[in-house]
Amino acid sequence: MKKLSLLLVIAMLASITACGGTSNDIEDTTTAASTEAEVTVDTSLRENTPDNLPELDFKGETVTIFYRANQYADVVGGEEETGDLVNDAVFNRNRKVEERLNITLEYIAYESDVTQFSNAVRSVVTAGDDAYDIIHHAQYEQAILAVEGMLVNLIDAPYIDYDQPWWATDYMDIIAIHPDYRYQLIGDFSTSRISSVSANFVNKRMLEDNFGSVDDFYQMILDGNWTFEVMRKYCTDVYKDLNSDGKAGYEDILGSAVSWSSQSEHSTFSAGAKYTERGADGYPQLIADQSRNVEIAEKLYQMVFETEGFYYDSDYKSQTGAQLNAFKNGTMLFYVQQLGAASNYLREMNDPYGIIPRPKLDENQETYLALVHDGVSSYSVPVTNQNLDMACAVMEAIAAEGYRTVIPAYYEVALKVKYAQDDVSVQLIDLIYNNSTTDFIYANNYVFSDAGNLGTISRKLIQNKSKDYMSTYAGIQSKLEAAFETVFSEFKAKQ
Repeated sequence: MKKLSLLLVIAMLASITACGGTSNDIEDTTTAASTEAEVTVDTSLRENTPDNLPELDFKGETVTIFYRANQYADVVGGEEETGDLVNDAVFNRNRKVEERLNITLEYIAYESDVTQFSNAVRSVVTAGDDAYDIIHHAQYEQAILAVEGMLVNLIDAPYIDYDQPWWATDYMDIIAIHPDYRYQLIGDFSTSRISSVSANFVNKRMLEDNFGSVDDFYQMILDGNWTFEVMRKYCTDVYKDLNSDGKAGYEDILGSAVSWSSQSEHSTFSAGAKYTERGADGYPQLIADQSRNVEIAEKLYQMVFETEGFYYDSDYKSQTGAQLNAFKNGTMLFYVQQLGAASNYLREMNDPYGIIPRPKLDENQETYLALVHDGVSSYSVPVTNQNLDMACAVMEAIAAEGYRTVIPAYYEVALKVKYAQDDVSVQLIDLIYNNSTTDFIYANNYVFSDAGNLGTISRKLIQNKSKDYMSTYAGIQSKLEAAFETVFSEFKAKQ
């Protein structure tokens, strides 16, 4: 997606060349790229990117940002510099914005889950309280608040320049209820729009022991031939039934494993699933041709339930539990996760690993795709806000400074240098991220959940061990179309 691209190819080419390679080298550079100190990344192009904010002075006003406490590091960055690259970048970003706008940023944490956080926002707005200037929340929950009339339409917001590279404009266009309305901002104020993108991880030691050259495997991916069928073959060929019970399990050498949760939908959208499109009136509507979605459901079923060496774990927590442990312990070839797993879960992994995309449906798929998880952080402004100009100037300044300093710290240094262990993984991270996308019904799934969860239909199919997409779809289609009409009509009435 155009506005999701980080536009850092030039900088990365320069940095990789300085380390003795090129962006097309297919060789293991684990040692050379294992620490920050050994690689210098030129981020000057980003650091010097100007914004269009005028000289502003808000006379020491306090700007309150309400956020979920578990996002502390990404939002606040700590009370002081600690030596951690990303923490210090966030900390300094906030100080620069405060000094530039003559404000004090007050971050108000809420120790609770996403639904209770939303309820806290509702309580404040319903009471007419202007306690919060900005809401930092999960995108799928902000979507519900938007249709409920809790948030300000920011499509023509003062000071927000959507042509700037720190805003994911294309993504925001997809999730919007209508092109004339934008209630959520997605951009470089948060690293979550990188960490929440679909990825796959491969154990390079297991790959080499069982299949020979890692380079050949990477070249196959770069040639565009990494598909469901190819991944199935790798899973089958690596499988060893160590406990001789005739079925795959964590006691064996596995190809891969998944649960029914987000792992299934990320694989579905990476294979090109599409559920909605814009109608002539600008509002989303269900697509007529469901043939690709049918094929994806069948291929995913084959992968999970008909592939020797692929294990289905009904416990959705296994993706950060038993699955993760199998991958880290060197008994599972592929770990199906999101990009953030590199920094969140794999820091202490002993075997070298590669970062690769989710497989294509087949070789006819034009490019590898990746889903932006619906829990990605978004900014919004409650309708009780009494100083929209100040709130918007702050959001623009934070996103711009994030683009210049925080995103390079996380994306170019922490993710690519500390956690990507070879040059090809660096290339593939760019490919994954620059082809990340979503669908309206997935991003707004819980707005219409009473009618049926089309956005997460793959979860239901996998959970029920079914590949009958059309029967499941037919069971919710009329309800969903009616829900679209009701929600959109009520939305129009509020404008």
